[in-house]
Amino acid sequence: MGGPATPTFKQFQLEVCSVPTRVNKVQHPAHPIQKNEPDLTTEDGVRAYLAGTPFATGRIDFLSGGTANWVYRLWLEEPFEGRTTVVLKHTKPYVRGNKDLAFTDERQVFEVEALKRVASWVPSDSLVQVPHIPKFDKDVHAVIMDDAGEGSVTLKDFMKQGGPSVEMATQIGKGLGEFLGRVHAWGTEHRAECEIFQGHTEAKAIAGAYYYGQLVPFFSGSSWEPKLQDPPLVVDGATLAVLKEVAEETSKALVSANDHVTSGRAICSFLLTTWARLKNIMVVDWEMARIGLPGMEVGQFAAEIFFCGRFHPDVCTETSKAVLENFFSLYASPTVGWGAKEISREVALEGAKAIVEAHAANMEGLKKSFVGGLLGTQASSTLSTGTASESNGTKKHR
Repeated sequence: MGGPATPTFKQFQLEVCSVPTRVNKVQHPAHPIQKNEPDLTTEDGVRAYLAGTPFATGRIDFLSGGTANWVYRLWLEEPFEGRTTVVLKHTKPYVRGNKDLAFTDERQVFEVEALKRVASWVPSDSLVQVPHIPKFDKDVHAVIMDDAGEGSVTLKDFMKQGGPSVEMATQIGKGLGEFLGRVHAWGTEHRAECEIFQGHTEAKAIAGAYYYGQLVPFFSGSSWEPKLQDPPLVVDGATLAVLKEVAEETSKALVSANDHVTSGRAICSFLLTTWARLKNIMVVDWEMARIGLPGMEVGQFAAEIFFCGRFHPDVCTETSKAVLENFFSLYASPTVGWGAKEISREVALEGAKAIVEAHAANMEGLKKSFVGGLLGTQASSTLSTGTASESNGTKKHR
């Protein structure tokens, strides 16, 4: 999971619509390895676990970029079905960076189920792909999946390096917009086949706490981001009241969501492989897949790409615009970190303004914002995150 200057899980502790969303402490902090259970938190343990299997490996590279799991690139001693490398992902019932913070290891089951379902309908010649899974060992919480390749890079890093041309950025936006639209449409049409994701209640709780539980503290002088604390960034009382109402309403909508399958954070967790041209995009990290709100995923992706343009204008202004415009145009249904202090404060206030304008249904104001590309398109009807009508006194959430 990511976010600008990612806060600790302890900062997520709150109650959302009577559903406990606290990230509990593990009762057995050390989580001692059971007898005969391989220790997949070490390279030697991984090597021993795979010895004598088709995935036997000599060279192992630990992959950074996440904090929840142990992820390795395995260089196979013998090719497996054309693969010379694969990725092994191992989970524990806690966060890798802090053993005292619980995070169900069943999250890997939901990830595998999501990948299997999406892989079943993604065309083999599609620009956007998901990794296939040749092995899943539920007993030791280890999954082996396709490797995007040693030369793969996240979109965030690629854009910050000035990597994509406007033409390539257009291609990326179209590919991801079409892909996410199909994920949401397929999940809605095949809702009965996706009932398993209703059980991922911890993903809903964490999402509600992470995205909306921090909204009011963020704009009332209690932010975890240092650049917004000197001096504290505080909005006026009327704006804060709207932010509080939006946070409460959307958190409730998130917990009660029952119609749409969402990827969790997957749409913001993908790797691009480029060899002079864009070869493919692999969407990874589906462990937060759940029944949720499609609009939340669209908004999160839009925010992250918008941040690229605002925080790195020298190399990302035109490419971020191209990604977003084409993403919105094809959508039918990783965070970039903070920039300089002053621009960070401006962007935070722009976000608050967009929420207030959406809450007030100020269409003209929204059209001028970074989500303007969503308005006036077929996508706008799909982004509704609630189903109650105005007639019963309940506002629709956008």
